[in-house]
Amino acid sequence: MYATASHVFLASRIENTGRMASIAGTGAPLVDLGPLKFFGLDYVGEARSVGDELWFVAEAPGGEGDELWISDGSVVGTRLLTDLQLGPEDGDVEFIAVGAGGAVFFGQRADPVVP
Repeated sequence: MYATASHVFLASRIENTGRMASIAGTGAPLVDLGPLKFFGLDYVGEARSVGDELWFVAEAPGGEGDELWISDGSVVGTRLLTDLQLGPEDGDVEFIAVGAGGAVFFGQRADPVVP
């Protein structure tokens, strides 16, 4: 479970298919944000609340690999932020951090370069 300033996000994994849903408060309807194949076991790989948005790492059914996603709690506002490693390769996001003024930073795992 993850919380932002305006929503609570719920993530689940059933039979190797991840789903995410959000709710905007008491009495509000649960919004199914769709099937996402989550990075890791039963959770989104890395996630941080940034104001009203949730930034997280997940893999889409389209095969982009594990990449950086963002959601405002709506279906339309849940999207791949960027494909850090083009093609089916993972973006290898190691961490997401929020700095002063809401600036978002993330780090990628780097493979050693072999000459």
